[in-house]
Formats: sequence, structure tokens, C-alpha cells
Amino acid sequence: MLKFKSLTAKLIFMGIIMLSFIAIYITATFIFTNQISDNSLRINLAGSLRSRSFEMTWIINRIIKTADPGLKESLTAELGNEINMYERIAANIKNGNSELGIRALKNKDEIMMFDGFLDEWNNTLKPLLLEIAKLHGKRTGALLDKYNVGIQNYAYGINRFVGLLEAEHKAKVEDFNAFRFYTFGLFFITTVFIIFYARYDVINPTNSLKNGVKEIADGNFDVRVDIRSEDEIGKLSAAFNKMVEAINERDREKNILFEKVSASQKMWQDTFDGITDLISIHDSEFNIIKANRAFAEYFGLHPREMINKKCYEIFHGTAFPIEGCPNITTLKEKRPATLEVMDAEKKKIFQISTFPFYFHEAKFQGSIHIARDITEEKEKEMRFIMSDRLAALGQMASGIAHEINNPLASIAGCAEGLLSRVKTNRFDPVLFENYLEIIGEEILRCKKITTDMLSFVREKTYEKKEININESLDKTLEIIGFQGRLKGINVIKNYAKAMPVVHASEGEIRQAFIAIITNALDAMQDNGTVTLETGIEDNMLFVKISDTGAGIQSEYIDRIFAPFFTTKAEKGGTGLGLSIARKIITDNKGSISVISGIGKGTTFKIALPI
Repeated sequence: MLKFKSLTAKLIFMGIIMLSFIAIYITATFIFTNQISDNSLRINLAGSLRSRSFEMTWIINRIIKTADPGLKESLTAELGNEINMYERIAANIKNGNSELGIRALKNKDEIMMFDGFLDEWNNTLKPLLLEIAKLHGKRTGALLDKYNVGIQNYAYGINRFVGLLEAEHKAKVEDFNAFRFYTFGLFFITTVFIIFYARYDVINPTNSLKNGVKEIADGNFDVRVDIRSEDEIGKLSAAFNKMVEAINERDREKNILFEKVSASQKMWQDTFDGITDLISIHDSEFNIIKANRAFAEYFGLHPREMINKKCYEIFHGTAFPIEGCPNITTLKEKRPATLEVMDAEKKKIFQISTFPFYFHEAKFQGSIHIARDITEEKEKEMRFIMSDRLAALGQMASGIAHEINNPLASIAGCAEGLLSRVKTNRFDPVLFENYLEIIGEEILRCKKITTDMLSFVREKTYEKKEININESLDKTLEIIGFQGRLKGINVIKNYAKAMPVVHASEGEIRQAFIAIITNALDAMQDNGTVTLETGIEDNMLFVKISDTGAGIQSEYIDRIFAPFFTTKAEKGGTGLGLSIARKIITDNKGSISVISGIGKGTTFKIALPI
């Protein structure tokens, strides 16, 4: 089988073969047709010579027999025309005539035969006709007999010539018929070959490609097509096989990726459900679109039952979001937000944190809602706070006992004086009134001391109210004064006037102040200056508590707020005071910072929202 590297070359090859056969057939047919036509014309012309020779014999006989001079002259002229026509026909037969489409004689036998009876005509028959036409009567009889004998022989020669032409014509026709037969046979064989070649090398590969494409469309990616050539179809077949391999490779990669994605999705879901915090994902309309198992189990539902329910209906049992809902902040401002919420029914405290949720080309979708149960943390924190309060209370005990003993001594003295006067029956109304007023004042003083102490150690509540920071600082100093620790301390108050109130827990804020001021007193060893300053800065209320102590070493600055970190362990320090102070301040949405230098003292700055 012929091999071509181009489909175009194949088509050109097949076209050349077909066109070659057509050209050969047309050319041969043209040649054969011209030859056959030439022979037919020559046979007709030769027959015309024979008929004209007889025509001239008939005319000469009429010329001899007529006595009419006019008719004789007319017949003589007609004879001349016939002679001229005869000679033109003879010349056309021998030499050919392009106008008639007849070629000159080329066959030697035909030329020799035609020249023979043409010489007979020119040398014998024509002179006899002309001479007979001129004579009259009996003198023409011998000539006419001679002419009749000659014309018979001449006609026989023409018949032989015509026979020779007809034999040649028949041979030409037979050759042409044989040529057409063999040509058609060869053309048929060639056509069959081209059809078979085209079917094998063009149609079958094309059908194979078509079937392969159909198999691909039906989902069979194991199909391959045979590569039978190096032409465009062969290259297309190779490209098709390569494409199928690429599709299979892509499918294998896709299956691997799908398995990885499925495993990753399962891992994500297991991780999502394994988190004990209550996690849910919300759209921009507060609808829950996904929730983990912990969230669903807390509310006694299946995760699917949470879908498309409003988060506030599930979590708070309300028809609207609660006041201060962090989800509102996240949806409006697209930033994280946090809020502590108490579940009054189950007595649980949750820290609610919400985060913006982005998906699909960073388009904002909603929020991620995380509710962490901090009940135990709050209880532990409360225990730490109460422990710190009790520790501080223990430190205050001696000072408080001294403060209470003083009014008790006054009360005892007044009571003893009054009792002595009663026993001696000495009644002085003015003196009695003075003593009783002193007793009353001292009782009120004791009551105030015990009330302040109780408010300090009372359990924490979550009730917040409006408080005056300046007043809270004064009450804190008063409590610390009960310990007798302010006797060697110079307290400077730089309070701003007309200070706005803050919304916070007064007990907590006072505890934070006590922790910081007590820390300052320890740093100064109860001898130095404490400066209290309040004011407004950047729309925040600030409190600065400064001391003139030794300062904090730089390596301790970042650790002083860490739980249980203390440099006074040998003096009974717990390391909880500043840690709890910072927690109290941050719980009230504030901040606390410290600036200190060795030998330059320390300043704590508290900022609270107005």
C-alpha cells in the first residue's frame, strides 16, 4: 500500500490517476473518432466518384443521341461541371481537405491503388469523354464502346479502393471498440483500487475517529484508534489518542483530588463536630446555614434541623437579635466582635465571638458564630478574685482591728463615764448628750468600716451601673486607709472636674484600683508619693496611678500581668492582683498599660469607654 505523509498528497495522487485516465480516454477517443470520421468521408467521396462516373456516362449518351443543338450545348456544359466536380473530389480524397475534415491519404497501398485508377481517368477516360462530346453520328460508336469498357474497369477499381477503405474503417472501429472496452475495464479497476485505497486509508480512519468520538461522548475513555498513516488523519488519530490519554490522566488526577477533597471534607466535618465549642455559620439574614454537633446537641436538635433557622430564635428564644449582639457588628462592619452572654435557663455563661465569613472570590457571605462555655473559667476566676480579696482582707485585718479598736475605746470610755455618773446619781444632760453623740459617731464609724469590708468581699455580680470614677478612687483610698498604710504616704489627687460616668461594675473597678495602689505601696515600702490623675483622652476616660518606688525591671514588664507572677513570694504575694486587675478592666471593654523605669517609679494607665 502506498504511503503518503499528507492527505493532500493522497487526494492529488488519486486525482492525477483519475484525470490521467480521463485525458487518455478523451485523447484516444478524439484520435479514433477523427480517423473513423476521415475514413467515412473518404468512403463517401470514393462512392461519389463512382456515381459521378456513371452520371457522366449517362450525359455523354444523351449528347450523342440528341439532335437539338441547344440541348447538346447544355448537356456539354453539364458534363464539364461533372468532370470538374469529379476531379475536385478525387483531389480531396488524395490530398485531403481541412474544410471537409478529411486528411490526405497516408496508406501506401491506398495511394498506389488510387493513383492507378486516377491515371486511368486522366489518361484514358477523360480524353475519351471529351472527344466523344465533340463528334457526331457513327463516328462516336467505337469510342463510346471503348469508354464503356474503361468505365467498367474504372468502377471495379473504385470498388476495390472503397473496399480497402471500408476494411480500414472497420479495423479502426474495432480498434476503437477494443480501446473503449479495455479503457473502461482499466478505469473500473483503477476506480475500485482508488475506492479501496480511499476506504482503507481515508474513510476507515475517519470512521474510526468518528466512532472514537462517539465512544468518548458515551463515557468510554478506554477507546483508542489505529494509526494507519503519517498524514493529517494519522496525526489527528495520534492527537485523538493523546487527548484520550490526557482525559484519562485528568480523570485519574480528578479522582485522586476528589478522594483527597472527600477525605479533607470528612476530616473538616469531623474536626468541626469534634470541637466542643458551639459553632455555627450564619448568612447575612441571621439564618443558620451550618452548625456543628456540639451546637445542635446543646439545644437538643439534629444539625440538619438547625438549617435556615434564625440564630437568635435558637440561642436566645427571641424574635429579634438581643441588644449588643456581636453578629450585628460583624455583619455591618465586617469585623470580629465579642460578647459574654448568660443562659439563664441552664445557668451557663458563654463568650460569643463572631467573625466575617468570606467565600467565592472573597465575597462577603455572613458570619462564623462561636459560643464558648466559660462558666468554669468564670467560676475559677471568681475563686481567684475572692482568694485575692481574702488575701487582701487578711493584710487589712491588723489595720482594720486598729481602726475599729479606736472607736470602740472611745465608746467604752464614754459608756464607762456615763455608767459612773449614773451610779453616783450625777446627771448632766449636756454631758450625757455629748457622750451619746460621741458613741453614735463611733458606732457609725465602725458600721462604715464593716460595710466597706463586706462590699469588698461580697460575691461578684454581673450587674453594671453608672459610676463616678473620682468617687470610686476616693472610696478605694478610704478602704486602704483602714489598713493604716497611708500614714507615710503623700497622696496627690489630680482629678478632672465634671467627669462623665462610666458603665461598669463598681465592685470590680474598685478591686482593680486596690490591686494597683497596694502594689504601688509595696513598691514604696509604705513611704513615698502616690499620684492619682483622671481625665479624658481620645473619647476614653483614663486613670493614671503613679508611685515613686524603685520601678520595675525591664525583663519583668511583659510578665507582671501573668497569673501567679510575683517578686514578693517571700512576703506572701500571690501574683494574682495585677492579673485580675487587667481581666476586670478588659471585661469592662477597657485597657491597662504600664510605664516604669528603675529609680523613676511606675505609672499604670487605665482607659475605660465613656
